[in-house]
Amino acid sequence: MELGRKGWALAACLLQACLVAAAAGSAPSTPDSEETCKPCYFTQGAASFGVLYGGEERPLKLRPLDLLHVESATALPLANPVLTALELTERLTSGGGSSGGTSMGRAAAVDAISHPTLATTPDGRLLMFFAAHACGRDRWGIAAAESPDGSGTTWRGLGMVLEDEGADMHAPSLFHHDGSWFLVPEVAGQREVCVFKATSFPFGWEPAGVLVEQPLAGVSVVQHGELWWLLGHKPGAGQGGQDRVLAAFRAQSPLGPWTEHPNRSLAAEASTAAGSVFAWNGAIHRLGRSCRGTACGEVQAMQVLLSGDSIEQSPVQLELGRSLWRQRAGWDSAGWTHLAIGQRPDGAWLAVVEASQLPPATPALSQQLQAAIGVFRTLALLCIALLVLSGAARVPAVRSLLLKQQWGQLLLRWTADPGSHKLAKAEDSQLPAWAPPSARGALDGANVAKQMPSSARQRGSTGNLLRSLSSCGGGGSRGQPSARSSGALRLRLPPWRLVLAMVTLVLALLAAGATRRVQQIAQPFFVQPQAIAVEGQWSRFTLMVMSYSARLHELQWYVSHYSQCPSVGEILVVWNKGPPPEAAAFLSDVPVRVRLEATNSMNNRFRPDPDIKYRSVLSLDDDILIPCTTIESTFARWRTAPQQLAGYYPRLLVPPEGGSGAPVYQFEEFVFQQGAYNTILAGAAFMDSATFFPLYFSSSTAPARALVDEVFNCDDLLLNFVVANWTAGQAKATGAGPAAAGGTGEGGASAMMPPVQLVRPERRIDISRLSGVGISHNPARFKAAADRCLAEFSQLFGGCPLVLRQVDPHYGRPPNCHLWPLDCVYLQ
Repeated sequence: MELGRKGWALAACLLQACLVAAAAGSAPSTPDSEETCKPCYFTQGAASFGVLYGGEERPLKLRPLDLLHVESATALPLANPVLTALELTERLTSGGGSSGGTSMGRAAAVDAISHPTLATTPDGRLLMFFAAHACGRDRWGIAAAESPDGSGTTWRGLGMVLEDEGADMHAPSLFHHDGSWFLVPEVAGQREVCVFKATSFPFGWEPAGVLVEQPLAGVSVVQHGELWWLLGHKPGAGQGGQDRVLAAFRAQSPLGPWTEHPNRSLAAEASTAAGSVFAWNGAIHRLGRSCRGTACGEVQAMQVLLSGDSIEQSPVQLELGRSLWRQRAGWDSAGWTHLAIGQRPDGAWLAVVEASQLPPATPALSQQLQAAIGVFRTLALLCIALLVLSGAARVPAVRSLLLKQQWGQLLLRWTADPGSHKLAKAEDSQLPAWAPPSARGALDGANVAKQMPSSARQRGSTGNLLRSLSSCGGGGSRGQPSARSSGALRLRLPPWRLVLAMVTLVLALLAAGATRRVQQIAQPFFVQPQAIAVEGQWSRFTLMVMSYSARLHELQWYVSHYSQCPSVGEILVVWNKGPPPEAAAFLSDVPVRVRLEATNSMNNRFRPDPDIKYRSVLSLDDDILIPCTTIESTFARWRTAPQQLAGYYPRLLVPPEGGSGAPVYQFEEFVFQQGAYNTILAGAAFMDSATFFPLYFSSSTAPARALVDEVFNCDDLLLNFVVANWTAGQAKATGAGPAAAGGTGEGGASAMMPPVQLVRPERRIDISRLSGVGISHNPARFKAAADRCLAEFSQLFGGCPLVLRQVDPHYGRPPNCHLWPLDCVYLQ
């Protein structure tokens, strides 16, 4: 089970404490060097690093890693980001990161990284240095990472390589001189530029002096011609020096002495450094941003023209390509803030970009459901309060208190039975001579009330209320009301008002409960999803859907919802029939491509497509609603075994009970009755398009495809036969044992990988029966066609290659298949 972010932080803290204790050995500890165990705080908006590539001659024309089709065993293909603080800490905790010693930096859990820069060594190593916040010391220092193969697609953390006990270090830059490496960090609070020399590159560093006694930031040192140049920025005009200016120094040696350029400070465009300077095509190029205070623009590239008496810069085009992905949950949704351009050992240009993610946004529907719950709860409380006060009004003390408030008088008037008031008026106007003084006082009060202005009588029926008040004190000789007066003045809630109050109360409670239930069902759809790394690598996939003109409305909400999943790289719409929609018809955060088919065939879904951007494909029908969090977790799980079909719709296709021969089609309930499955429907499944699409359209499966066209069904069943048959062939070629869900095969041979994998979704809502169009509206006809397909597929493949798997004992509650008119759904 994967650890959560808090779990990783705690584990990293414990491991870090052990490493520090072991490294200390018998050396006495001092308060200045003691490591504290402060927790790491990982946030969704924390910066991470991605990689762009420019080829051998294009440092200013870069493309993201996502589009280069670079693959690994668990990423088809690799995608940005390539390094995050969470990944560095996870590797440290799991034992895959730096572990101290002479060949590694100091092991430290980090929760933030920033300001990367690249360094290529003469012996062919590609390294990255960056600022990192060490949780234990609560300090920023300089950390390093290395690309094991020198390509820059994967990185291995080397730990912290330079730290200051009393100040934070940021924005490292490096230069090589006389066979040694030098590092220039930005040290908080210092009003000078210091340099450090490597004693054991890249892990050991010692102070090598002060370069410039000015408070410069974003410093870079580069050789151009016969001179060395130092560029940085410093505060300029404006309040607090917020209008930063570019500063330049020159020297015969990078260790000084440095002389400020005669032009001194240049109030230049994009003067705030956004990356180290680099030399290309005989000129110096720098990366900067135009900033005012904390507000900065986009990263720009400038060509700097330096001479002994002048310094000029001119903008050059930095081609980063248009933004293809605009998901709020994307790793770079908040924009790029830093860009480090360098060369790989093979001479190709690449760049490491620092970017961050926008904070999660509360969906409007969630706010509306919360407001509805509040309204219904308030209505229920009002009904309860009204019923309680109506009963309390029978108590004389409470009634007298209510009479003192205008709202109380209105309440008493609402709760009083009009018929009883008329009876009270008739009886009280004809009091006998022997009536007690208290009753006569009540009558006198009523007469006085009649002489009051009409406005006073209208406020709460004063006469009736006074008689009610007099009944509190009137009565027999012992101060109790007489039977006659208490019967006449008793407050009674009319039956129809009681029923109305009770019905309102029940409806309010039911509405509040129903709204709360809807919110619980919809809650996973409100969670901002996060892309998940597998073995420290991220990837993207193509979302593929088959549709036609009659389903355009379903397709539009489908695209709007699933384009928000951060690992979706493109949406491919296989358009079977009717005029294709325009791109403007879709509200999408990713590119949408509509592939127009010549014929209306169910086989079109698996047609090989050379224009498909990503080998990993999620085939998902347009009438299925699944949260993006489920999509992301399933994608990560499938990437550990990409030769499987991993999805959400299982089937158990076996011969009839007690029989033999071809399997027959059974619906989803049968799977959980038997506790086993051997098929995953392709209407909601991840698959490897490069492997299985050509097999599906091979010449050997042509008769099966013809049957699919004839019955206009069974394409997902045929794909399962293709995958299972290929898996069996691979197992035979490698000598794997019989197919099984784990364990070993006959003779101790390792079992082959099962061809299908069932994943339980958090929520799964299938509205196919509500859409009015589809092929599964008639279950009997659908099953008859499927049974025919299974029989003929079994003959074509020489038997049934489907592999039986047991449902995981910890799978959880099965779907609810009895909510007509919906299909089987997961609501909890």
